[in-house]
Amino acid sequence: MEKKFDVIEGNPIRNGGRYIERDSYGSGWGTLWTDGISTCLAVTLFDTKRQMGAMARIGGKKFEEVPKRLYPKNIVDTLLTEFSLSGSEECPELEATLVGESERTEGISDIVRESLLGLKIQIIGEDLGKVPIGREVYLHCNEKKVQVYRYTPSYNK
Repeated sequence: MEKKFDVIEGNPIRNGGRYIERDSYGSGWGTLWTDGISTCLAVTLFDTKRQMGAMARIGGKKFEEVPKRLYPKNIVDTLLTEFSLSGSEECPELEATLVGESERTEGISDIVRESLLGLKIQIIGEDLGKVPIGREVYLHCNEKKVQVYRYTPSYNK
């Protein structure tokens, strides 16, 4: 079986897809990606039946400066709406990953993880904690995998 979650020490070669900006989210069937992941948290959900994905990038600003749907306690429900699902139903066909959170003290990944596990959403990969420069995250829905690139010092965006 092919790995669904890869952490790569190196710099990505960008080749399109839908970009998810800081303190935002989106969904689609192709490639979703975000960059500059350091103290913030990238959350991905993948629907294994429909081969559709959703991604959020949260924690880039103080929580009072972003919409409540982007709060850590709400982000899983927000992403579920992208699949036309509600947070009141279990979602065993979904898979999740968590990436980022370098040097954060409030542990937003713990809040998101609790929400995911409460809905029986399997977490297939995590790359949390400090890295020297940052990360870039790709959810390739057609390939059914998530790639996390840990930037090397020579990386120029």
